[in-house]
Amino acid sequence: MSRAKRLVDAHRYGPAAVVAGAAEGLGAAFAAELARAGLELVLIDVRAPELEALARRLEASHGARVHAVVVDLASPDVGDAVARAVGGLDVGLLVYNAAAAPVGAFTSMQFGDAMRAIDVNNRGALALVAAVLPMMITRARGGVLLVGSNAGLIGHPLTAVYGASKAFLVRLGEALHGELGPLGVDVLVACPGAVATPGFFRSGARLPRGAAASPADVAREALEQLGGPGPVVVLGRANRAAMRLLSMLPRQLAVRVLGRVMSATYRVRAGVEDR
Repeated sequence: MSRAKRLVDAHRYGPAAVVAGAAEGLGAAFAAELARAGLELVLIDVRAPELEALARRLEASHGARVHAVVVDLASPDVGDAVARAVGGLDVGLLVYNAAAAPVGAFTSMQFGDAMRAIDVNNRGALALVAAVLPMMITRARGGVLLVGSNAGLIGHPLTAVYGASKAFLVRLGEALHGELGPLGVDVLVACPGAVATPGFFRSGARLPRGAAASPADVAREALEQLGGPGPVVVLGRANRAAMRLLSMLPRQLAVRVLGRVMSATYRVRAGVEDR
């Protein structure tokens, strides 16, 4: 039995899984792990060429049945689109990995970028949970894995809206964990730190080599934690240590420290960007 099959209980979380934000990076890593486990996949993203190429690779590599659903997760009717796409499938797992993460001082941010982050990170998550949850409740088993962030656990200057949107997912996941656990549905908010995805580096982040976790490691650890005591886990030993250290500081000081870290990572200060 492969490690992926040990990671994913195909009876509880199968036979079909939905992965949102799947075209590349962490979402693609989740999709690969679930394909190895033998689950049928519904992959959702707005980037059609990348999504369809991933679907073909997973079908060829793992013999998985993969449905590529090209839709903008910020769209007002995304829930209806996904409900149509999963009609007739027995969905036992939702992984909501999609995120929009505008970087920069809040005072220099375009309002449209901020609202898109809320639409993708929060409204899209709510719509997809609502679309797949009824079938999980009917079958009395299933799982919802929301990808959060350390930025949702404490304020991160220069990614204020992104962090606030991830804090929403943390509180949502905690509440759903309490509501849905007795109904047989596991809920987990998995909070990684920096992950070496194409999107992370497109944002202008500068980190030492090896400082960002690999998407495959993050996906595996998150899946390992699904069904545990939850409802919120910080992924990665170094991230857990960093969060423990920050928790020992007065909150105001911890946020100030993170502001300096973010300024160094993105070369952004007071709305002036130097990339």
